[in-house]
Amino acid sequence: MPRNTAQTEDQLPPLPMPAPLDVSAMDKVLVFVPHPDDESIGCGGLIAHLCRQGTPVHLILVSDASGAGGLPEGAGEQRIKEFRQALKHLGSSLTQEYWRLPDGGLHACDDLPRRIQRAIDHYAPTTLVAPWLRDLHTDHSTLGRTVLDIAQAQTLSAARELIFYEVWSPLPATHVLDISGVWPQKKAALACHKIALSCGNYLRAMESLAAYRSLLTGAMAAEGHYAEAYRCIGLGTEKTAPAVKVRYAVPSDGAALARLFQRVFGQQVPDSWWQAKYAGQPHAGSLAQTFDGEIVAYYGAMHRQGIWQGQPVNCAQQADVMVAPEHRFATRSQGVFSRISKLFLQEQLGQGRTYQLAYGFPTERALQLGVRLGLYRQADMLGYWVCDNVFSRLGVSWQVRCQPCHQVRDWQWVDRLQPFTAEPQQTFWLKKTASYWQQRYCDSPPPGKHYHLLRLYRWGRIQSVAIVRLEESGIEILDLAKAGSHPDAGQKLISAVINEGVRRKLPRTTAWGTHLAVTELMRHAESLSNRSDNRIDNAGFMALPSSSLDAPLADEIQGRCWMLGGDTDFR
Repeated sequence: MPRNTAQTEDQLPPLPMPAPLDVSAMDKVLVFVPHPDDESIGCGGLIAHLCRQGTPVHLILVSDASGAGGLPEGAGEQRIKEFRQALKHLGSSLTQEYWRLPDGGLHACDDLPRRIQRAIDHYAPTTLVAPWLRDLHTDHSTLGRTVLDIAQAQTLSAARELIFYEVWSPLPATHVLDISGVWPQKKAALACHKIALSCGNYLRAMESLAAYRSLLTGAMAAEGHYAEAYRCIGLGTEKTAPAVKVRYAVPSDGAALARLFQRVFGQQVPDSWWQAKYAGQPHAGSLAQTFDGEIVAYYGAMHRQGIWQGQPVNCAQQADVMVAPEHRFATRSQGVFSRISKLFLQEQLGQGRTYQLAYGFPTERALQLGVRLGLYRQADMLGYWVCDNVFSRLGVSWQVRCQPCHQVRDWQWVDRLQPFTAEPQQTFWLKKTASYWQQRYCDSPPPGKHYHLLRLYRWGRIQSVAIVRLEESGIEILDLAKAGSHPDAGQKLISAVINEGVRRKLPRTTAWGTHLAVTELMRHAESLSNRSDNRIDNAGFMALPSSSLDAPLADEIQGRCWMLGGDTDFR
């Protein structure tokens, strides 16, 4: 028998040299991870490469990470926390979920095939990634085999390929990926797995394997060169890729997005515009790109911290949403607007994800389209307050200073400001931050926009502040905040803004915002000794996430939002 086995092995065809793995062709990736640390060891470089190019990647941690009884009680939850920390090193756009199936017992989980089927149907990936189906670890081989069985049985799935990664057992590689450029991220990710590292020197093992695999790239294991090996399997018949793919925006997209802005809005912005506005965001939004490389749509997202009933809320403000003219009339179901907005709102919004809430101020057409797609709800009414400027005396104890924003050198005091609203516990408002005010009003104002900072003092102590925009038609209030505790600070600030308009011979003071905000400004104006003519014109509605999305807070804050023009990206 041994002799026959040897003869059979001699007859096996030799494996060809592994080809370079083309990550640029991967549109949407679903990664199955049996245990924390497997993602870093097996495919951490691939994940980091995908995030760097903006590809949506979702990871499923399958087991409860308890170590099959070989670890102390509570170690499983700690390992899951380490898993979350590791993913932060691999890419900020990653999303994940946790099945918490018995560690060491995946082979006995009758529910595993159904879960995998449901995950593939829900996420609709073009690429599946799983542990090698002949790995020494039973959980790994069970998961890999089950993913393969489900994927091959599906005829309607969007998945075009299944990629196996190696952890405990080297695999017969068909493809190799040079990960030298992302090696520090992969190494930092594995370093987060403290419990695993206490059981063995996985850092040394991982580095040794990656260095050895770099032989396949032609680097000949030279110092500083690393690679990952994969076994790739095509799934069924060749599936037609869509003409436009969607992904997350990355810093290298800045110049192309500036060109798209000019096409859509007819205004020229420098190539540095997008970098200044979005490069520091946790997620800079999603975009649509043709396979020729042209970006034809963008769904921008700016991080803002909201406050509701005294608690912070991570919010995404939708901004610079734009679709190239030739793609605007294919905006339902699988049109580009639908696809880029769904990618961001369905993947990045939710409990345990980057953002718990999203909001925006779309055009009427965009709002109605978002409602029809099941993404938006029509929320708080917007109003445009107009007040004729009439001088009112402040009193000898009050002083005003107004200066152009670009002359302000220090903005750190903004972090200590308090909301202008009279009922902060009963309203949803946005925290004022030095970084936002400086970027918004000082560093990158639109051409021709004259932003000024108006500060109101009482006996030399600052009480309230306003950001205003000066134009020939009047003075517009963009942002307001309180800095002191005097009960008249709100009324006196509105009076000071109106008086500034009178001093500059501007006919009116205006403000754009939610109905809750502009009615409060109108109330202050009506309480002045020299009462001005006031009115509020209807200005549409803001948008909040629909009930189909994971944003339950939207139900609570609807009708309670306090925002002004400075809380948008376009006033």
